[in-house]
Amino acid sequence: MGPELLPIGVPATELLADSAMTGAVRASRGDGPADIRKAAREFEAYFVAYLLKVMRETVPTGFLGGRAADTYYYFYDQEIGRLAAEGDGLGLAAFLEEHLIEHPPEKRGGRGP
Repeated sequence: MGPELLPIGVPATELLADSAMTGAVRASRGDGPADIRKAAREFEAYFVAYLLKVMRETVPTGFLGGRAADTYYYFYDQEIGRLAAEGDGLGLAAFLEEHLIEHPPEKRGGRGP
């Protein structure tokens, strides 16, 4: 598999956010409990990182500013989200995992309901 070409003019943070969600969706296509667990944890990590990003927008920027700071905080939030999901997290991953194992979605050829 060769290197993936990145679109010109798209901020790196958007590309990375898309890849995080794509990974969760890709993992959710599996049928086994391990695939469901992985997808649930990736979703919780993405959710925690998004919460941090939104909360950060409500406070003054401080001495860091600009695109470099935005990129730094993006990666920082992603790592905090990943670490939270690896531990007990918010409980969202456990809830999703339990629900999806007990009530598996119907297999459909198309997208959505």
